[in-house]
Amino acid sequence: MNLPDDLFYRQGTPCDEARIAEIERNIQLELPDSYRELLLATGGGEVSEKYSLSRRYCDGDEVPLEGFNTIYGNGQFSDTMRINLDSDARVIAREWEYPRWGLFFATGYDTTHTPLIINVINPKFPKGSILYFESDLDELYVVYADFDEFLADVCDPYTEDDFDPVPDLAPATANVSFPAATPGTHHPSPAQPESKPAPDVPHIYAMEATDAQFILPVIDAALRHPERTTPPLEAFRQAAQDYRWVADTYIAGDGVIGIVPKLSFPVMLAEGLSQQAIEHGISLAVPHYDAVITRGTETSKFGIGTLTTDADFASPELVDEYLRGLEQRCLEDDTDDAVTLRDRRYEDLVCTMRGYDAETYIFTMRDFERSAWVVEYRDEDTGHHFALRTESLDEASRLMRFWMDYGDQVSGQAEWEPVAASAGQETLTWRMVHRRKPPFNQL
Repeated sequence: MNLPDDLFYRQGTPCDEARIAEIERNIQLELPDSYRELLLATGGGEVSEKYSLSRRYCDGDEVPLEGFNTIYGNGQFSDTMRINLDSDARVIAREWEYPRWGLFFATGYDTTHTPLIINVINPKFPKGSILYFESDLDELYVVYADFDEFLADVCDPYTEDDFDPVPDLAPATANVSFPAATPGTHHPSPAQPESKPAPDVPHIYAMEATDAQFILPVIDAALRHPERTTPPLEAFRQAAQDYRWVADTYIAGDGVIGIVPKLSFPVMLAEGLSQQAIEHGISLAVPHYDAVITRGTETSKFGIGTLTTDADFASPELVDEYLRGLEQRCLEDDTDDAVTLRDRRYEDLVCTMRGYDAETYIFTMRDFERSAWVVEYRDEDTGHHFALRTESLDEASRLMRFWMDYGDQVSGQAEWEPVAASAGQETLTWRMVHRRKPPFNQL
C-alpha cells in the first residue's frame, strides 16, 4: 500500500499485529486487509486538508459527503481526543445512536454528525460496503463498494479547482438501482448471497441454566465430554434453526448445542437469539470473544449494559458475568467502562426527562486514582443518590444484586456518601444508563 506521507495532519500510533488482533477481538470483527495495513502503517488519524475533499462526491448534488475528517484506529492526540477504533469510536456510535448493524470507523467533513459505516450484517446493502449516514436527515447512502475504494478516494489529493462530480445518487433508503460504472465514479453492485462460513468462524454455544457463577468454564468442560442434549436445548435449537443468520446447529458436548453463524458476527447473532434463549432457560456464550449473552434466568424488569453494550434484560448471574468482563477490561487495559443496571419501569420517564431527574439505576465503575471500584445508585421515588468506593468487586456485586431484589433498601447495606449533581456526573450517568440500540431482529 502506497500511502502519502502527509495523509494525516494529526496521526495516531501505528499498530503492531498484536494491537490489530486486540482491536478485532474487542469489536468482534475482522478488519478489511487495507484497513489493517493503514493501521499498521499509521494508526489512523485526522485527515490533512490536502486530502480532506472527496474527488468522487465533493461536488455532488444529492450525496452530502463532501470529504473526510477522522479515520479511527489507535492512539490519542490529547487527554480529550482519542481515536481508538475499539473503544472511542464505539462510545461515539452509542452516544449518537448510529446504526448497530455496521462498524462506525470514520467521520465526514462535519465530524460526528456525518459518520461513515462499514456494513456488517444489514442484508439491504452489500456486505463490506461503505455507507454514509446523514444523521440529521436520517438517510443512508452507499458511497463505496469496500474499504479499498474508500481509501483510494481519501488518498487522491483534491482541491476545489478539480471538481469531477458524479451523477446524482439517491439515498440508500430508497429503491436504488446502481447504473454501470463510468469514468470517475463507481456504484456498488447489489448484494450477493452469502456463502457458508469457513470452519474457523467462532461458534455460539448454548447450555441449560446453571448455578455456577461463570458459564464459560462450565461450557469448556462440557465440550470435553460425550455429546448429549436435553428437551429445553432441542426446543431452543429448533427456534435457532429458523433464524435467518444461522447456518447450522449441532450437539457440541455434554448438554451443549453449537450454533454456526452465516457471517463472522457471532456476538451480534447471539444477541439476536437472546429472547428465545431466555424463554427456554438457556445460557448463550461466544467463548472465542469471552462473551456471555444470557444465563437463562433473565427478567425484563431490568436492563444491563456498559458504555458499548446494552440489553433489555438482566439477572443476578448476568451481573457477575458483566462485572468479570469489566474487571478484565479495566485492570488489563486501563479501559474506562462501567456496568449499569437500570430499572426499566422508568424508561418512559427517561424519554421525556428534563436533564438528571428521572433515573433509577445502580452502576459499578473503576476509580483508577484510588485503585478502587465505585458503586453508585439513584432512586427516582426517594430521591436518593449515593455512592461509595470499595476494593472488592465481590462487594460491588453483592450491592447490585441486592438492589435488584430490594431496590432502595440497598441504602442500609453499606456506608454510602451523598452524590452532588454536576454537569460531569450528569453526562457520565446519561451515557452509561440510557443509551439504546434497536433489537437485532428488526434490522
